[in-house]
Amino acid sequence: MALYFFHTETADSLADEDGVELPSCIAACEMAIKVAGELMRDGASTFWATRPWKVTVTDGKGLILLEIEICGYAAPAFPH
Repeated sequence: MALYFFHTETADSLADEDGVELPSCIAACEMAIKVAGELMRDGASTFWATRPWKVTVTDGKGLILLEIEICGYAAPAFPH
């Protein structure tokens, strides 16, 4: 098992201080998708008013292993 950290950036940046022990990088990829989904579900009301959101996964040494960036843009036809 290896330790993975899931840092998030929404309107606020939150560093994962505890990490999660997972059996593989594939499991970390799956967890990153779950974290991104939870961000979208829980922050739907503020998503459009902020910069792109990000989930960054690092290993125990702080090396970035992967990132998910979540962007949304209102099209010109969107009524304001």
